[in-house]
Amino acid sequence: MASVAKTKLRPDQTLTPREFDIAELLLTGMSAEHIGKKLGIQAGGVRGMMVGMRNKTGTDNRVALALWFANRFPTPEAMKVGYID
Repeated sequence: MASVAKTKLRPDQTLTPREFDIAELLLTGMSAEHIGKKLGIQAGGVRGMMVGMRNKTGTDNRVALALWFANRFPTPEAMKVGYID
């Protein structure tokens, strides 16, 4: 399993604005279905984007992806659910 703390994006693998939107909603514990409804896209599209995000970040699952995002881009949502101090 990839280490959440050590994994960094390569310069050519930045997250897109839509991926940031998905990550922020993922931090709130939303399912792919709820994220899709909130963003006006299908749940399958959300899942596909999360696969791409996991590939970019070197994470193995949605929890690791959420932790990766929360540790690098602190948001009020991340602080509310206790991912970061």
